[in-house]
Amino acid sequence: MVTMLAYLSKKISIPNDTFVSSLAWHSKEGWLAVGGNTGLLRVLKLELQAQDKDAKVKGLAAPSTLAMNQTLEAHHAPVVGVTWNDKENKLTTCDQNGLIVVWVLYKNSWAQEMINNRNKSPVSMIQWNEDGQKICIVYEDGAVIVGSVDGNRIWGKELRGATLTLTQWSPDSKILLFGNSQGEILIYDSHGAYNSKMTLHCLANYTGSVKLVSIQWYSGSNGYISSNVPCLAVAFDNGRIQVMRHELDEKPVIINAPVSVKTISWNYNGSILAVAGSQMRTDDKEISIAQFYSPMGKLLYSLRIPGRGLTAVAWEGTGLRIACGVGPYIYFANIRYNYKWAFFANTVVYSYKKPGTLQECVMFWNVEEQELNVKTCQRLILMTSTTDYGLLVTESVTLENQYSLLLCNSLGIPVDTKYLPFEPTFVSLSKTHIVAATGNVLFVWYYRTASRLAAPELNTAVSKALETKDKLFHIDERVTDETGVDFECVRKETVDPISGITASDQLLIVGRMSGSIHTYTLPQLSLVMTFAVQCQPVHLGLNMDSTMLSVVDNGGMFSLYHMSDGSKLALERKEVWGVKWADDNPDLFAIMEKTRMYIFRGLDPEEPVISSASICSFSNLQVKAVLLDELMKTPDTPVAELVVNLDVKSLRDTRQLLEKVGFDDTFQFINDNPHPRLWQLLAESALKSFNFEIARKAFVCCSDYQGIQFVKRLQKLTSKEIVRAEVAAYYDDFDEAERLYIQMDRKDLAIELRVKLGHWFRVLQLLKSDGSLATDVQMAQAWNSIGDYYAERDMWEHALGYYTQASNTELMAKAFFILEKFDSLESLADTLPVNHPLLPDLALKFYNMGMCIPAVSAYLKSGNATAALNCCVDLNQWDKAIQLSKEHGLKDVTQLLRNAVKELLDGGQIIPAIELYRKAGYFLEAAKLINDVAKLAGGQGKLSPLKIKKMYVLSALMVEEYRSSIKTSAPRKKQTNSSGLSSTIQGLLVEDTLGDTALLDKGWRGAEAYHLFVLSQKQFYSKDTESSLKTAMIVQSYSDVLSAVEMYSLVALTGCACQAYSVASQALMKLECSPSLSSSQLEMYEELGVEIFRQHPPRSKTTPLSCPTCDTSLYEWVTPCPGCNSNLVICMGSGSITESDSCWLCPHCKHYTRTDLSCLLATCPLCHFTIT
Repeated sequence: MVTMLAYLSKKISIPNDTFVSSLAWHSKEGWLAVGGNTGLLRVLKLELQAQDKDAKVKGLAAPSTLAMNQTLEAHHAPVVGVTWNDKENKLTTCDQNGLIVVWVLYKNSWAQEMINNRNKSPVSMIQWNEDGQKICIVYEDGAVIVGSVDGNRIWGKELRGATLTLTQWSPDSKILLFGNSQGEILIYDSHGAYNSKMTLHCLANYTGSVKLVSIQWYSGSNGYISSNVPCLAVAFDNGRIQVMRHELDEKPVIINAPVSVKTISWNYNGSILAVAGSQMRTDDKEISIAQFYSPMGKLLYSLRIPGRGLTAVAWEGTGLRIACGVGPYIYFANIRYNYKWAFFANTVVYSYKKPGTLQECVMFWNVEEQELNVKTCQRLILMTSTTDYGLLVTESVTLENQYSLLLCNSLGIPVDTKYLPFEPTFVSLSKTHIVAATGNVLFVWYYRTASRLAAPELNTAVSKALETKDKLFHIDERVTDETGVDFECVRKETVDPISGITASDQLLIVGRMSGSIHTYTLPQLSLVMTFAVQCQPVHLGLNMDSTMLSVVDNGGMFSLYHMSDGSKLALERKEVWGVKWADDNPDLFAIMEKTRMYIFRGLDPEEPVISSASICSFSNLQVKAVLLDELMKTPDTPVAELVVNLDVKSLRDTRQLLEKVGFDDTFQFINDNPHPRLWQLLAESALKSFNFEIARKAFVCCSDYQGIQFVKRLQKLTSKEIVRAEVAAYYDDFDEAERLYIQMDRKDLAIELRVKLGHWFRVLQLLKSDGSLATDVQMAQAWNSIGDYYAERDMWEHALGYYTQASNTELMAKAFFILEKFDSLESLADTLPVNHPLLPDLALKFYNMGMCIPAVSAYLKSGNATAALNCCVDLNQWDKAIQLSKEHGLKDVTQLLRNAVKELLDGGQIIPAIELYRKAGYFLEAAKLINDVAKLAGGQGKLSPLKIKKMYVLSALMVEEYRSSIKTSAPRKKQTNSSGLSSTIQGLLVEDTLGDTALLDKGWRGAEAYHLFVLSQKQFYSKDTESSLKTAMIVQSYSDVLSAVEMYSLVALTGCACQAYSVASQALMKLECSPSLSSSQLEMYEELGVEIFRQHPPRSKTTPLSCPTCDTSLYEWVTPCPGCNSNLVICMGSGSITESDSCWLCPHCKHYTRTDLSCLLATCPLCHFTIT
């Protein structure tokens, strides 16, 4: 389709032949200010008729009225500037004498608010900033004044050197640009400080005199069409224009327009730059012209305007109209944009951008169901569609030169994708192929969808032969069977680029800039015909049987051609911006010409319909169209009224005949102008009038077998009311059919109708309204179906409520699982009876979520103990597995456990192996592993003593757990114990048979050793050297746990610290006798001993360790006391020797702590059991 189209729509003359000198259009309220060269100033307002739901003509095509035409009296010299303050709704005007007037709307009339006249120099230009709070006034003598909206002066400045002619604010109001008569542009900040001079790249290598005519900086108030898009335009009268991204842009877009430029102007979103001026024809006559460019400098359209002397242009706020001042006239032109949109499967797909964001939204709007699906993408390039699918062409933002062809369904879900390393300029989509093209190459893709792959005809040998591979070929080269996809051909240029393409199921048509049309067959891609057209074809379209080709050139000229020989038909239309062939008739097509829709039958047009809607589809003698201009104003919230259906003349005439004449005359008319839609319309009207014979004939004429059978069924009914209801239901008027059923007291038929339609909400309402009709089965069916409705939309909370009412345990379980309500799922499993078929499924769900206990319960309830055992094994619940094995006589899991532990140990995973033993209740095995790890760590010396102590404590706790398990299991075995032994004796016998008596008897010994070892060092570092020495001497009793180096080094150190050199000397001698010392270490210790005991001879024969009862000296801890036979114990809190009677016994580890210390502690010093 053409990129855009502009056409003249209205003309207003200015009284007294006053020439228009300036124009300004309020972007929101629609007021148009007109300044004349005699001091004339007028405010006009063109309003479209009320856009209510019943209006026959909507959108841009609606007739407009002049709602305001007020002359403002103040100026007596040519009005050189008019500008709107859109934010404050103020109009500011100035004339050549320097008079400046600010106007405000008061009681629907414009009145003066402020007047200013400097009386020194004419005003060159006035300009409001973006937020409407500041105004910049530029005078010819170089004076610049910046004022506020309330009339106060902010700052002023005199710029000498040249006559100032133009000014422009930056979008953020931080920069001011000033243009002078020498063609220079000066850059100042918002406080009047000079920054620099703009580099004018567009005048490079130009030697003639030029005049700066306009500076336009798009504010971005309606968002940007893409990131980093140029928005600052500078124009000179010689046609040189540069479009910049910012004021210091060194790589601007250069436009060399073949126009003597008078002014330029941006549209509402910065996507189009209007360049207005004059052009000399070959016969030396001057014509007025407006050219429209993209921000990247591409010429979009040229509009010739009658008259000479175009002086001003102004865009309407919506960008759909532009006003041009030419002499004493104002010409209005309508703008038709080529929106990115498509229609398929009753879905309008369109793209839009939200202001303030660069992300592009793609809306999938189902116009029948009024359902919306929004997708987002970074850059959407093109969009097209066929009957069932749409095609989106997007550019990757992460990969360079990566473009995607996304084939989507009506929900916006991609069903097939292809990636290309070049940017497609044209795309076409048929039922079998996708064609993407640039100026020189075409890519043909035989796409696949699930529905096509499942079609029976695709299994035939012929269809398999047609499933050709993708092909990429250059437009100047022929396609052969060997042609594949070689992207090197993209680099080859062509002197005659592609200008447009279209494809049907049989043909691919390619138009070129020269007017050449190439015709290829599909899927072979054989070039079968080439012919020429006298234009540059931009939009091409084939009719339903590919026998006719429509062509629209870049100027909007429409023409038709025979595909048999390329001959042109005697039909041409101007300013056409939309074409659509009928899907069911090769002779019918519709075109959009200006604001009229013409429907052609062959070459004969019907009476036009006033409309500006874009055509979606044309079938069944009806054109469906959408008002895209109105839709783009509120793209987030489309309404059904924006879709219009327009009938062809024969359909309108048939409706009128059915209303005014009999069936016989209507039958004859349709027989003369046959079409299935007309026969269907006759049949419907005849059925509603109980004329079954005419209805039957009409169905026969349109080959509607279902309709014929329906007539036969109606003829058997005796009640006219039931017939009327059946006819209403047949023609989808279900509400009327329901009303008729209820009216005749047949609510059961109404319910049956809604059940067939799947309208379960209404079914539930009808059942509840009359409880006598509702059965439990019907209510359950309705609740289940409504639950399914919500479940399909992933609204499981709502679905669960209805499944619960229906007592549908299976779907309740599914909802609980999806909603992660596992407690409710567990409760549901508990309520189910034994051997319920849902139990295995619930057990599997619990198993998958790692919930062992509920899973085992469900498996056992379903009678599958083996599955329960396997579940425990898989989830490492070995204690439960062993219990199940014993209770249900299943296979012994002990060997499975040992295999699992061995596998972990072989892999060096000791900690998981310990945890596995512990979970399985094999506490003694876990304790042995921990004990081994602690011994290994102690021997290596890599871990801190505190961590090793923790290991030994854990090992001892495992031993205690083992003892407890033995005691608790003994009562359960009492009845089977023939010897009648007590539980304690039985437990001892069990312990004795295990062969691990050392670990059982001395489970806490390792923990005690490292606890006292650490405690002694803590006391040493806290300066309690005497207590440290006593504790260290007790540590000597644990030579089976601690190494000699560790023990005697500590004793020697603490002995020296508290001057017990005799003890230190004995410890050092034992240390020197240690076989683990190397010769160097031994020598070091000997030298250390000599050095210490040379100064401090070890004369003392006493030891600091003694019995608290009889004071008997002890070199190491022993019990009972050899002197008084007292029962001595070690206090774990202080490391001292004391009597058991004066201590608190920990119930957990059975170790003592002095009572006075235990009162100060929260936990046991050894095992950290909480003291209560």
